[in-house]
Amino acid sequence: MNNKWTLLYEYSKNLFEMEVDRFKRLDDKANNQLRFTYILSTIYIALMKIIIIDKINEVIYILMFFSFIFLFLAWLFYFLSLRLTIVPKLPLTDEVFTLFKDKELMTIQYALHESIKKALNEYNIIILKKAKNLRYGYNFTIASVVLVILTTGYISYNNIKTNTTQKKELHMSEKNSSQTTSTPINNNQPEFDVKIPDIEYATDSVNTTVGQNKSISIEEKRK
Repeated sequence: MNNKWTLLYEYSKNLFEMEVDRFKRLDDKANNQLRFTYILSTIYIALMKIIIIDKINEVIYILMFFSFIFLFLAWLFYFLSLRLTIVPKLPLTDEVFTLFKDKELMTIQYALHESIKKALNEYNIIILKKAKNLRYGYNFTIASVVLVILTTGYISYNNIKTNTTQKKELHMSEKNSSQTTSTPINNNQPEFDVKIPDIEYATDSVNTTVGQNKSISIEEKRK
């Protein structure tokens, strides 16, 4: 008859130990996710330095702004998941000693089962809250990863586009320069395209032009 109460006590104790292990595993997961978030934050800072130096357009700033928000929220929920929590434990008091001293074994096992059940209920509430914070942190971390990947891809695309444009402009500039460059002058030959001065007409008199010569001839004829 006592075996069933023993079984109930052992069953309750095993469940309690399983909940304690689950609590520890959640802490381990939160620590691992926190390490990954730290690495992601390092990548984010490196990208920010590139953006500040290169002065890339506003699309990148928008992506990085939301990445920062999601990273901040991920850190927040991981810390909430890892924060110091008061957890229940099985009692070991004078009341328990009196219970073992005065009561039968089945009564002791039933009483301990009730204590374990109460502790399990409180552990479930704590674990659910911890798991909820961990899930939120994980979701925000994934969102940050997506935005960081998009940002990295956009920066790479923008750099490739800029380099391609600069190469095209340089090629066109060199081509135009080669077309507009004049043929170098050969110092051993005259410049054949030089402007030829107009000729003037004059009589035998020095500094007398053709107009003056015509007027003189008319006056001589009149005389």
